[in-house]
Amino acid sequence: MLYTINYGLCFDEVVYPKQNALSESELSLRGNEAILYLGSKGLLSFLEAHLGLEGHINRIEHIRTEQYRQALAKYLKNNTRETTIIFYKNSFDADQLACAEALLARRDELLLAGWDFKNNTPCERLNILSDIEKTLTDNKKLVAGYADRFEAVLQALSDKNVPISTIFHNESLALLPPQYQRLFELLKHKNIVIKPLQSSNTSISQYPNIASSDLNIFKDFIENKLPRGEKQKINGDGSLIILEAARDTDAAAYFAKILSLNKWYKPVFLIPDKNRVLDDALIQN
Repeated sequence: MLYTINYGLCFDEVVYPKQNALSESELSLRGNEAILYLGSKGLLSFLEAHLGLEGHINRIEHIRTEQYRQALAKYLKNNTRETTIIFYKNSFDADQLACAEALLARRDELLLAGWDFKNNTPCERLNILSDIEKTLTDNKKLVAGYADRFEAVLQALSDKNVPISTIFHNESLALLPPQYQRLFELLKHKNIVIKPLQSSNTSISQYPNIASSDLNIFKDFIENKLPRGEKQKINGDGSLIILEAARDTDAAAYFAKILSLNKWYKPVFLIPDKNRVLDDALIQN
């Protein structure tokens, strides 16, 4: 079976419209082709599953941080210098775990960007990180995190194929993190189509009433597009509902109850102020 993948950085969460997917799996079938909506985690898991690289444990960053802290401490112990202070020494002395966490994040960024950690740069800091990486690699002491897993996928793709026909990327390719630019460039060479996600071709002419709907009038109002001083005619077409209540707690409880009684509603909320009233009402219902 071939797959068409719609990729977006935020597609690990719920993807709307839901009718394009089936329940929990976010998968629908068109003929013999499956359509997936995948974010960063989902795409990595999909590629690992088809390349035989599954079996990684999640939520292991605390373990990786401690392993990197030990590597930093060992490097400081073995490379004590009187004339030159190793660049992270003062920070490490102040807070070992925070320093290890920060440097591990930089190490992962360098790996995702494609650096091979060869000790041949004019930058002393990079050379130090390269030496630390070599000790970790030789002793296999660093648990594989997201960056290591992604790099393993890129390495496996050099001589293996995956059942993908097309990948639509929701964000501009030039603005994606470097690892995805590397990934999509590699997949292009395997004759996989990589293209931006196309917007809907639905035009207003197909729905002649949408331009004059109450919802569209309200949109124009909040964007200051309506003529000043003119009263707008409201159609009462049901596209816009305004709830009025004496207290926001009453409005929130009423609205939350509506959603709990109408399971097929799939709303998206835009809440302009930092108010927990609606959140609390939704939780209670």
